[in-house]
Amino acid sequence: NGLIPEAIHYALTAGDTDFAIQLIEQNGCLLLIRGELSTLPNWIKAVEPYARTRPWIYIFKAWLSALTGYPEQVEPMLQTAENLIYSQEPSVETKLMQGAIATARAYRTNMQGETTLAARFARQALEYLQDTDLVSRSLRTVAISLFGDASSTNGDLVDAQQAYLEAKQICQAAGDIHLVIVVNSNLANILIELGSLHQAAEIYAETLQMATRPDGGQPVITGR
Repeated sequence: NGLIPEAIHYALTAGDTDFAIQLIEQNGCLLLIRGELSTLPNWIKAVEPYARTRPWIYIFKAWLSALTGYPEQVEPMLQTAENLIYSQEPSVETKLMQGAIATARAYRTNMQGETTLAARFARQALEYLQDTDLVSRSLRTVAISLFGDASSTNGDLVDAQQAYLEAKQICQAAGDIHLVIVVNSNLANILIELGSLHQAAEIYAETLQMATRPDGGQPVITGR
């Protein structure tokens, strides 16, 4: 029924560790993108003793470290994941994992101000991430957005605008409202820098409308 956090919780409660690992592997990227930063670490801690050879677990741990302010822990975990991937036969899944790793590196280096390197990792990620399923499309959106962030910091505003427009198109097609909100905000910021104030205002208004819940409340991501 699409209630992934609930499914993982009940699988762990029932002691069905294998199913819990499977659910985490299949949905971890989307859970990270949608902000499950408080519950995902607990789930990983619960299954980690049984998942020492599962690359996704280390990839998710690396992403969590990057997102919660521990950049020094990111690369060792990504390297562990890579070593596990190299022992597997090449497949659609291994490409997806390599794309997630490159995207994590783009995020880390961008946050540390290494924007040229971040752009290179983002382009590398796009070589791995094909438009095949929701996870691939979502990660591809993140990678393109990171390329846009790096371009913006480097003063390449037109390249940044193009990257955000492409990212928006992908996440709209995927129906991922959370990512549309993030990309729209970045796009509007670039439009302000380019002097297109009316267009930026329209995008901000569109974004706030998308972020408003039926009860009239808005998530933290809106910055309200």
